[in-house]
Amino acid sequence: MAHAPLIVVNPFDRDWKAQRFVLSFGAYADTHLLVWGDLGDALETAGEWLAENAPGHIMAHDSDELKALFKEAANELGMPDDDPGSNLGNGGVYEQATADLTYTESGYLTSHEWLITLNNPTRVQLKAFIAELAERHYDDGPVCDITRPER
Repeated sequence: MAHAPLIVVNPFDRDWKAQRFVLSFGAYADTHLLVWGDLGDALETAGEWLAENAPGHIMAHDSDELKALFKEAANELGMPDDDPGSNLGNGGVYEQATADLTYTESGYLTSHEWLITLNNPTRVQLKAFIAELAERHYDDGPVCDITRPER
């Protein structure tokens, strides 16, 4: 499913949340979400959106990929790996398995595959960012799900 390069995730929260972020996700940081809230809330909201709309960016809590990380961590620490969940509280298995992950209620993000692109951007900064996206990559489709920059 193709998305506009800048997705406005929770626009109705802008009236009561003072901060907003453009958060970018993926190995090439090519999924950009505009999210209102403090950083913790914004990341949780982004995690919910990613889990629903771009699940390749987030690892579900019950995913085989996460279970494999727990199993690998148990092996590295010399613990039995037949039931990785049983070792989570023992000997740092959880810490080892999730060392390079960022936790959200919706799942785990690979820590080096997300970043804060803009911190509390002004409208001018957002327009410039959208124009830059349009120029770089997205000449053949919508640039933002609410508006297109003027040329």
